[in-house]
Amino acid sequence: MDVRHLKQLFPIKAGVMARSIGYVHAVDDISFQIYQGETVGLVGESGCGKTTTGRTILRLLEPTSGQAFVDAPDDVFGEIDSLYAELEGIGDSTQRAEEIIARIREIAEKYSVFKAKGVHLRNIRKTMQIVFQDPFASLDPRMLVKDILAEPLRIYREGTKEEIKDRVSSLISDVGLNEEHLYRFPHEFSGGQRQRICVARALALNPKFIVLDEPTSALDVSVQAQILNLLRNLQLKNNMSYLFISHHLSVIRAMCNRVLVMYLGKIVEVSETEELFVHPLHPYTQALISAIPIPDPLLRRERIILSGDVPSAASPPSGCRFRTRCPYAEQICREKEPKLLRWNNTPHLVACHLIHRMDSRIIEAAERASVMAGEHFDESVLGRPN
Repeated sequence: MDVRHLKQLFPIKAGVMARSIGYVHAVDDISFQIYQGETVGLVGESGCGKTTTGRTILRLLEPTSGQAFVDAPDDVFGEIDSLYAELEGIGDSTQRAEEIIARIREIAEKYSVFKAKGVHLRNIRKTMQIVFQDPFASLDPRMLVKDILAEPLRIYREGTKEEIKDRVSSLISDVGLNEEHLYRFPHEFSGGQRQRICVARALALNPKFIVLDEPTSALDVSVQAQILNLLRNLQLKNNMSYLFISHHLSVIRAMCNRVLVMYLGKIVEVSETEELFVHPLHPYTQALISAIPIPDPLLRRERIILSGDVPSAASPPSGCRFRTRCPYAEQICREKEPKLLRWNNTPHLVACHLIHRMDSRIIEAAERASVMAGEHFDESVLGRPN
């Protein structure tokens, strides 16, 4: 999946006529990629737009703008990348820009989730599923488990009654439950068992991509480990891709290949998982890393306490979204929005004016955050942005 310039704005309505007087910028112009068989983590504090991102790329919410390209051939994905890169370089007010936009629209009609209609959309929905955060609210209390698991198979007419029955038995076995559980209602199960049922339902149509919206947050630690091991084993077995949304950074580190750090509707840092935890470059990421508990009473750490509250998404700050809480913010942070730029030809991207000019305060904070995470900070990784 290649998501480009995704925006999701929710109107604020007031008055007798319920007219829009503004918008909540839940997701504001973000781009990212998810490769086959990869787990991408999405982290950030509550209200930053993580769940909205997951639901929008599945088209459970209609996006305000942007595209989400899926299942395109490699050469088409390469063309998409080069088209957007060229468009960013020349702006959108030239004849060539109009040609590029027209070509992007042409590709989107064939490969974008947001442009799909009818049978095409129905086929895409088979390949993309979601496991919701709350297993207590996401199962119909009036349906037996066997009917919950069979429902997607019946909707898509995947086989005869006997074939559907066999598939349901296989699904319940895959998630570590017994066939006798098929004849119970959701209220008869524990939280961990319900989440297993939710995972089984998501797997029913053999999807290629699953959004995991904090799938372990409502579970105790021992059950969390069971669910995470289950998800990892199922991914290896079926070569699926995951978008893993979580507040729990230790879980993200254990499960994910890459991590997207989100703040107030914007992605502020993207990196391979170990690189992010060893070299956190954005001040917000450093604060997140500093909050990870160390299971050793002999080790002490310096917590980075952010001042103030998260600004309202209805009226986000100008320039850098994080500047109102950043201890290093300068005038340029007010005036200009930072772009995600690469470091040293690596996949590590960060959106911060000061780190791109090698501000010593940010580098020292990155070193402290790395030490706090129990790692060795290698300053040679820092280079000039591309």
